[in-house]
Amino acid sequence: RQIADRLGITKAAVYYHFHTKQDIARVIVTRALEVQEGMADRLVVAGTDPGAWQRAFPQVIDLALRGRRLLTALERNEDTFTALFADDPAIGGHLTDEGATIATLLANPSVDPALRVRLGALIGPLIFFADYYEDIPGDELRAQLNRAMVALMNGLPDGATRG
Repeated sequence: RQIADRLGITKAAVYYHFHTKQDIARVIVTRALEVQEGMADRLVVAGTDPGAWQRAFPQVIDLALRGRRLLTALERNEDTFTALFADDPAIGGHLTDEGATIATLLANPSVDPALRVRLGALIGPLIFFADYYEDIPGDELRAQLNRAMVALMNGLPDGATRG
């Protein structure tokens, strides 16, 4: 009912396309996980090179902002979605691994701690705290995140890895 009201359509129209609430949840989760995967892919390709991260991060920001509502829905309802799709082979494993690729990058001891901490500071507002920034229009948030990325990455050596 809330979805229909928000879209200005009838509840019957929603159920014409989605037969159950679980069908709606499946679309939300699947699309949110696709956004996260796209973000993680760009970060993995950047490796441990701060310059590559600076080049990749605007793409990560764009993906996150395009999927902003999906990421917020996933973050707010993570426990519910995990329980709902625990036995679903297409979704269940991805939910339990949510953020694992990004977490692996941030926890990599061979990457300079300065880079790891700065990247974590940038990733947080995009994934874990996205709902705190709902009041900020997308273009303004994009500009703020890009400024933060430039400021945080300033002064890092190329290939910030430890021996």
